[in-house]
Amino acid sequence: KKIDLNESYTELNYEYQTLFQEKNVTREDFGNLLGGFYELFNLLALIDVEGIMESAFKVTVSLCIDYGNGTVEWFNKTEMPPGSSLFDLLTKVANVTYTYWPTLEPGHILIDSINDVGGEKGHYWLWYYWNSKTSKWVFGPVGCDAWPLENRGIYEFVYT
Repeated sequence: KKIDLNESYTELNYEYQTLFQEKNVTREDFGNLLGGFYELFNLLALIDVEGIMESAFKVTVSLCIDYGNGTVEWFNKTEMPPGSSLFDLLTKVANVTYTYWPTLEPGHILIDSINDVGGEKGHYWLWYYWNSKTSKWVFGPVGCDAWPLENRGIYEFVYT
């Protein structure tokens, strides 16, 4: 984007310098130059608005992955778009394999492995969220793909 903006500005500046040196500038020439600067200004304004919107509309969460073997990994202050699910968060920070179950509701996904840990008979990936009012971990009541992230939420996957 920056290179394109710089090129556009350079071209417009060149057009301005060329017009400035002419003795007779037509209304059409001047109007075209103004139109070019106006388009560049609008593009810069849109880029600024995108940056503001992106920073204003994000969810910041923390995720713990407990591999069940003494290894625990934390992903603190991870930024996600609003409307993201716990599954979206997990797939952002880890290599995940899963099974999609169309009849399972709510949520259709069961985690098979996280970062190559999983698949042992009788072992499962379970998830929890931290209830700040009770200061306790709460078992995930739905599939992780059906759980929307809350700003400043704390989540945990445990292999057990």
